[in-house]
Amino acid sequence: MPDENSFSSAEMKQYLLHNTSCILAISVWNKDDARQRAENLCAKALLDKTNLYGDLNRWIKALCSPDGASG
Repeated sequence: MPDENSFSSAEMKQYLLHNTSCILAISVWNKDDARQRAENLCAKALLDKTNLYGDLNRWIKALCSPDGASG
């Protein structure tokens, strides 16, 4: 991304943790760099963009619903 260095990782993490209740990271590649960035941002999961259509709803229900229910 051309602007990926506009904000530090610490600034992004602080903003996200203050303004969201659940972080799901999305990447085109599930390489070590993407996994490390997702972990650094306290993401609950790293989703592969190629499978996003089928996986996103399931992950939101499983990890980000208030009660954690997958139903």
